[in-house]
Amino acid sequence: MIKRINPFMIIALLFTLLVLIWLGVVYKRFALKEQHIALLEYETKAKKLKLLKRNWKQKNVLSRLNRIVSEPSIKEHSLIKHTKDKVFLSVKKLDKSHIDKLIKDLLNEAFYISKLSIKRLDEDSLELEVEVKK
Repeated sequence: MIKRINPFMIIALLFTLLVLIWLGVVYKRFALKEQHIALLEYETKAKKLKLLKRNWKQKNVLSRLNRIVSEPSIKEHSLIKHTKDKVFLSVKKLDKSHIDKLIKDLLNEAFYISKLSIKRLDEDSLELEVEVKK
C-alpha cells in the first residue's frame, strides 16, 4: 500500500506558513512605527537642544564682551551693537594703553573675530572696530 500526501494537507501547511509570515510582517511594521515615533521625539529634542545651545552661545558672547568692556575708562567710549549672527564693538577716541589692554583681552578670549580695524585719530588716541561672530 502506497501512502500519498493529501493535497489538503499541503494547502493547510501553505496557509499556516502564509499566516505566520503575515503575522511577522505585521509585528515588524508595528515595531517600525514605534521606532519612527521615537525618532521624531529625538529629532524634536535635538532641535530644542540646538536652539538652546545657540541662544546660550549668543548670550555668552555678549556677556563676555560686556565684561571686557566694563572697565570705566573703556565703557564710556565703547558701543556694542548686535545682530542675529554678529556683534559689533566700536571704541572711539581711546588712548593707546587702554586699546592695548582691550585688544589683549579680546584676543585672549575664545571669540571668532571676523574683522578688527584700528585707526589712528591723533598722536595719543585710536579708534577700534571689532566684528565678532556669535
